[in-house]
Amino acid sequence: MSSSSITKRSPAPQPGPLGTRPLELQDLVELTGFSLPELAEMARPGGVAANVDTAGLVTFCLAAKARGLDPRKRQCYYIQRGGRWTFQTGIDGFSAIAARTGRDGGISAPIFRGHLAIDLANHQALDVPVEVEVVVYKLVGPQFQVRAAFTGVAHWAEYAPADMTAPGATMWRKMPRRMLQKCATAQALRYAFPEELADVELAEDGPQQTLEVNERAPASAPQLERPGRTYDEVFESDAEIAARMAHAATPAASEEPPADADQREIERQRKQEGLL
Repeated sequence: MSSSSITKRSPAPQPGPLGTRPLELQDLVELTGFSLPELAEMARPGGVAANVDTAGLVTFCLAAKARGLDPRKRQCYYIQRGGRWTFQTGIDGFSAIAARTGRDGGISAPIFRGHLAIDLANHQALDVPVEVEVVVYKLVGPQFQVRAAFTGVAHWAEYAPADMTAPGATMWRKMPRRMLQKCATAQALRYAFPEELADVELAEDGPQQTLEVNERAPASAPQLERPGRTYDEVFESDAEIAARMAHAATPAASEEPPADADQREIERQRKQEGLL
């Protein structure tokens, strides 16, 4: 599903109850509560649910709402791993869930310990920490006046990708300390807020610990055969974010679609009816 297709006007909805006919664009708005431009932003290349089909986009949005997460703030992602679409929560999503309790007492600066030399291609070595410790504070007691500490420790050997030269390990090579810090922070937040975060998995935790949302999806939801996405394809770099914001601030010239654009869209949707 591309941003160009989702923003175009849909043909008149077909008669019949939902579930007995293909999903129309207006159905997406009613089912998810998000506008068509917002949904298009999620499904665009580089979005939080890039290249997902219509049914998968609905599944992702409903799962996000069930957890109180906002895809528009990049608090969660829908990523294909191992042939399955999985719901992933970012570290900002973890923080948002903890903050909603009203008992979040702050977080300490990370403490990095030790050094490891990781061999990369071309005889290069990457200096990474052995472990990082993060302390999350939670307000406890009868009137929430006691500030209790919960410590998370993430070891490089347990969280870093086994193959540091793989395309999906780019962010671990570029910012190893920051990536390991995210894992320690998520661990500490889980300790502090187990009822809210016990079964919530962080995107950086690795594919073996992901929450398989597709297992909870309706049986009619299609299983896509697209390859999994790397970390760089999901998370925008600072330069990409700055470029996108600069582009959004620049008034765009009016673009009129071709006269036959609606007809081509109708034909495209008819070809996809077997998938929806």
